[in-house]
Formats: sequence, C-alpha cells, structure tokens
Amino acid sequence: MKSNLNIRHVPGLDLQELIRKERVDCLIADSEDGFSQLGKAREFLSEDLGYADTSLLRYMVEGYPDRLEASIGQLADWCRARSPEITLVVIPSRRLDSQLKGLILSPYDGAKSYLQFANGEYARPHKDFFYSVTWEALYQAVYRLGSRHPALTHMSRIRTWRNEYKWEGTYCQVEAALNFSDEHKDLLDLSFWDPSHGNCVAEAVRYFCDGKNRSHHRPLIHYSTEQWGIHFVTINLKKCLADESL
Repeated sequence: MKSNLNIRHVPGLDLQELIRKERVDCLIADSEDGFSQLGKAREFLSEDLGYADTSLLRYMVEGYPDRLEASIGQLADWCRARSPEITLVVIPSRRLDSQLKGLILSPYDGAKSYLQFANGEYARPHKDFFYSVTWEALYQAVYRLGSRHPALTHMSRIRTWRNEYKWEGTYCQVEAALNFSDEHKDLLDLSFWDPSHGNCVAEAVRYFCDGKNRSHHRPLIHYSTEQWGIHFVTINLKKCLADESL
C-alpha cells in the first residue's frame, strides 16, 4: 500500500524554529540529555509545557515513583536508565497557551533497555526495537496527546566513520511511520528533527513509499501507569517477538 504521509527532514533548526516553520505540535525525543537536542531544548520545553526544569545532576534516579520528580530532566534520566523494560514517558502540556501539546521521551540505543537487543557497540540497530518504539510513540502522540503534526528525533545515536547516523535506524523509524499512517489517518505529517544533514530520511521514504518493501505491522503488547498526569507506557517487546516465533 502506498502511504500519503508527508515525511519531512528538517535538520539544523532550533526547536522554536521547528514549531514555527513546520507547524509541529508535539515532540517525540530520545531521552539523551545534556549536550543533545533534548538538553538544548529542555529549558524551553519546561517553560512551554509548564514543568520545573530540575537539573539532571541533582541526584540519581533509582526508583519510580518514590524518588522521581515531574521535571523533564529527571524523567529523561529515568527513561534512559530503565531496564529491562522499554518505557516511553508521555508528558502532556500543563499550559493552555503552550505551543506544543506535549512531549514524549523515548528509549534509544543509548538507553539501558536497548542493551538486551544490542549485538555490539557498532552493530546494526535492532529493527524491532526501533520500529516498535517509533510506532508506540506515534500512537501516544496522536491518541493520548491529540497531535497531528509531530516531530521525531533520530533514535540511533551511533555514528558511522563518516560521522553520520546509522542509516538502518532511520529506515526502521520511517517504515513504522508509514505503516502507522496506513492504519491511522489522524497522523497528517511527520518531521524528522536532526542536528545535521547526516540522516538519510529521504532515501528511506523513497525505499518504502510504494509499500513493496514494508513488513506487516504486528500488534504491540503494552501497559501504562500514570503519575502527575504523565503516562508511563511500557512495551513488552520480548513477548511480541516470542509470539511471532510460535
């Protein structure tokens, strides 16, 4: 099936430019903080969404919900450190005048939950991990936060020798987005937000756009809990893979 989803690649913009130029209404970001896209945008996100901007260096997050705080820095730390569960953090805006409907923090290949699927530091990205996280993040963005124009960061932080992102991760994310669009027409467009031009989004879209190279989507098993109005959505990927092999 050929998807009509418009997928744009918009590297090099700061978050406020991205929102203004690309009509972005929600951000799905990998949970790498510090010198990263999320880290650079954290102050703006905290103010726009109505959350305290607590320093990620304040303390180590070891439990949920006893020591966790409703701040983007602490939630990103928790998301990145959670293992072995693959959990997305769905953060709705608390402000009526927010430019974004919300933020979704996702695991990525630097998160501890990815270690159970990794085959080595420079191995090819695990397709099921990247695909499933992207699909669930889009589902939560559209149906939990009401987004129609989300932006997505690249979930593979591993670079090639040319200092470009591992292209396989992009292909997994694009395939998930196109398959999601086939089933859920409420997603109107998607922006890949990158710090540089090294991501091969256009090539991946061309590869999958006619539907011939895409795999069939299998339903994901997930459950969610809520704290402070924030939803913590966990994917049981190992159970999905085990059921697929039967």
